[in-house]
Amino acid sequence: MRKSLLFVFSAILAAALITGCAGLGKSAAPKRAPDFKVKLMDKSEVTLDSFKGRPLVLNFGSSRCPRCIFEFPAFKEVYDSRKGDAEFLMIFLKSSEDEVVSLVNKNDSKFKVAMDPDGVSGDAYNVFGIPVTFFIDENGNIVDDYFGSISKRELNNRIDELTKKAGK
Repeated sequence: MRKSLLFVFSAILAAALITGCAGLGKSAAPKRAPDFKVKLMDKSEVTLDSFKGRPLVLNFGSSRCPRCIFEFPAFKEVYDSRKGDAEFLMIFLKSSEDEVVSLVNKNDSKFKVAMDPDGVSGDAYNVFGIPVTFFIDENGNIVDDYFGSISKRELNNRIDELTKKAGK
């Protein structure tokens, strides 16, 4: 009996790790998004206030994370098709600049990409696993989040909800 419970627990834990705990989002009430300051690829700095008045899709990942690399093309496609609906910022935590530059160039991305070599911005958002995406309204409140690789369909659905709240 004890072995079977251990097996069931292990299977549940493995399934959560494989899926990246996707779909845990939808906070009960919006919560103020923590401020951050990161350097974009062009070396300029951006903060949360830089996006004030516009919805923001904020993603944390790493250049060494297979799930982060896997979802990158989905972000590119959705961004390209939904310009103006929401701002996008992808922050690479503790990643090699060469790897990030290569990934951005390979996907010909136009959305904002930043690097945070010390992971300070991720700490502000209590990021303990990647990838994770936060959906922040025009007032700077986190209205939703998504843990794990997000698909184009799910990303579009979450942006639809975010922009409905913004009255777009």
